[in-house]
Amino acid sequence: MKIRFFLASLVVFGLISLSAPSLPAQATCSSGNQSSSEYIRRDDNRCEGIQQSRNNISRSIDLISLTSSREGALGSTLEIKIPRVAGNQPNVEIIEPNANYQLNNMSLFSSGQFYRFDLSTTELNRHGISLNSLRALARPQGGNQIVYLPVILNNPAPKYRFVFYSSRAASFQRAEIRKDGRPLVSWGAQGRRQGEKNFEWTPGTSSAGRYTFYYEANIHQSRGTPETVRRSIAFEHDPAWLR
Repeated sequence: MKIRFFLASLVVFGLISLSAPSLPAQATCSSGNQSSSEYIRRDDNRCEGIQQSRNNISRSIDLISLTSSREGALGSTLEIKIPRVAGNQPNVEIIEPNANYQLNNMSLFSSGQFYRFDLSTTELNRHGISLNSLRALARPQGGNQIVYLPVILNNPAPKYRFVFYSSRAASFQRAEIRKDGRPLVSWGAQGRRQGEKNFEWTPGTSSAGRYTFYYEANIHQSRGTPETVRRSIAFEHDPAWLR
């Protein structure tokens, strides 16, 4: 699958662990022909386009998207919102893996409790990319701990969508949303599969604060015993963001 071409950049973006050293800023892009589909600097406010294939394929299970969005048509503009937390503008990465589409280095502006970017959907529509097929991650810049923020695409839904990806066959044995170490919702063992695996969580009346998505999974080898991974991914939630 073409998603593997993006995993190298997403791993640099800081995917896998709850705690990790500070990460470098996202790579910049060069200028180019604005009428082309290549990944270039556009309107001097973002890097967007179709990326060339990448090397270095992740061999683990990676979180590639944390979003909230209602299904619907894109229209002429896609509103991208990321909650304002800790006062630092976030790093944001949006991809559509099957089209090799990538969007980052956006010039965000403050709008109430969010950082925001209004994206012209010219490139998305050119390649037939739908709202539901976009994958997005955001996290504040700086700090020693990786904490993700939900990316809201157009209108928020009352739930979050977590998307994981494994380039090898993998099976989730346990998955939980936790607050202060206490499980709030759990998923049992999931079937073995390669590629994407989605989980949806409706917070309901859950209070604002820091949560973790904890999971245990087996990554199956062509031979021998599966590799077991156990990880906790920190993220922020506020019910006001989903209204």
